[in-house]
Amino acid sequence: MRLWSRLVVVAATGICLSGCGSPSADQTVDTTPTCGPGTPIFACPGAPIYTPTSEVASPAATPETTRGLVVARHEECDYGAALLHYLTTGDNLGDPWYDRNFADSVGVSLPKARAIVDKQISDCDAQYDWAEAGRVAATSARAAESSREQAAARLHEEEIDNCAAIGATYDETWGWCNSTVAGNPSGKPGSDCANAHVQAVSGAEMARELKHEAQWYPGCFPTG
Repeated sequence: MRLWSRLVVVAATGICLSGCGSPSADQTVDTTPTCGPGTPIFACPGAPIYTPTSEVASPAATPETTRGLVVARHEECDYGAALLHYLTTGDNLGDPWYDRNFADSVGVSLPKARAIVDKQISDCDAQYDWAEAGRVAATSARAAESSREQAAARLHEEEIDNCAAIGATYDETWGWCNSTVAGNPSGKPGSDCANAHVQAVSGAEMARELKHEAQWYPGCFPTG
């Protein structure tokens, strides 16, 4: 088991583990605790994730101190032995993070200290699981959006080709095929080809479109 932890900041996740820090004395801030000392562990929504900053190794782990402790699944949460050491001795290993978040629990019974460590590491792992799930979801959403954009681009090209196949031009504004025939071949009042258009479909659908449009605008599109 690794016996020290480093600062981990995952700003994109919008969550924060314990010890988010305090403002300097010359700052004017809202005094309502939202993150850091005086607030519950992991109660820092909207802030980065913080874990102990110590690079100082804790005392060597022994079966008596580590047996049965929750095993961290994330490297950033692997500070159980150091936290247990702090709770039982008050030695913060040079890292004030322990004082800020666990000073009130120093000197509790060993069973209670081990329970605190287990909960802290479990909560830490859960937060990193949540953060990873958020990253996976964001990646999936970007992939889905890219897929939709690609599908839309393919449909656009198909519609242009469908219009070209009947000698029409694709209308980028309305997404249909405009007749390219000049004037009014049929001579029927109100049947000027400038007003003729069909949906940019293909196959049997296009055949139905052309048949219908021929009733109102004869000669403006081929009828097959």
